[in-house]
Amino acid sequence: SAGASGEREVAEALATLTASGWYILHDRAKPNGGNIDHVAVGPPGVVVIDAKAWTSAVEIKGERLFAAGRFRDRQVDGLVSQVHLVTTALSESHSTVAVRGLLVLTGESDRTREPKRVGDVRIIGVERLAPWLLSVPGTLGSASVETLMRRLSIEFPPAGHDAELAADSPVTFTTDARIQKRSFESGHLFIFLRGGVRGRHRVIVAENSDGETLGWRDASTGEVTLEDIGMIAPLIRAVLEKATRTGVQLTAPDCPRIPIARPGGRVVFGWLGKMYLSPVIGHEWKRGATHRLYGTLIDPAEGAFKLGYADLVTKKLHPDSVGSLTTYHSDAESYLRLIYERWPRR
Repeated sequence: SAGASGEREVAEALATLTASGWYILHDRAKPNGGNIDHVAVGPPGVVVIDAKAWTSAVEIKGERLFAAGRFRDRQVDGLVSQVHLVTTALSESHSTVAVRGLLVLTGESDRTREPKRVGDVRIIGVERLAPWLLSVPGTLGSASVETLMRRLSIEFPPAGHDAELAADSPVTFTTDARIQKRSFESGHLFIFLRGGVRGRHRVIVAENSDGETLGWRDASTGEVTLEDIGMIAPLIRAVLEKATRTGVQLTAPDCPRIPIARPGGRVVFGWLGKMYLSPVIGHEWKRGATHRLYGTLIDPAEGAFKLGYADLVTKKLHPDSVGSLTTYHSDAESYLRLIYERWPRR
């Protein structure tokens, strides 16, 4: 229980990085058994993270880690082995990418510990994790970071999953039966964006799953007009203000925190204990013979996630990643499937 709580704390700390171009993978299976707690991919490269919720204060004696009355060489060596696995997986196509190992401490005595090297890895407190990662110089562009993330999500699938999801699986019209429907519906708001014309002005229109207009933004002036939509008005305004022809640039910190109607626990698609409404956005894009429905999930507490797109011509899904988005969210393909099924013009 303490270990699981520590992993959740680390996941929450890492979620803040998504607004700065990072991708986070949680609980990934190793080829030889066991799991990697977290993998962060960002401009500085790849970071392999092992969370430890040790209750006693940790000491660093020379080049060795000491906690709860004994040296922790096995834990350090285990993290070094994980770093080696990730480095090997990337060696063929990304040989120059830096792969770092971080052992993150969540115990009360070590939460604010500054990073310090022990052998080939660093030890750091959970409250210093995100600030330190953001301070590391990075040269990778967004395209390279995304390519790395995709590669790693395939090489290290979610722990406990027996098979990888196909990137081009045909769309079906039934929702995964595992979804706890009530809890999911109370925690997510589906919004669909499309281009349109009002008077002589081009606009971006926001609709719900029933095709009812929620509001629109004038593409020329940027002015946003909303219908009478009650408490979700701030969220719809924020989405429209950040909508472009190529997607929604709204970040989690800028997403209005709309309380959900009821509390809940961990479910397949979300962690309702966070108590905030998460917009799931389908953005229609058409040019020539190309017709796509792009997907974005924004959890105000966990981060913003590009999901990929549904090809409206071939009726196939093209998720941006394989495996769970976070510890508390399902995979991109499942979200894309729901977006496609609820698209009001399907």
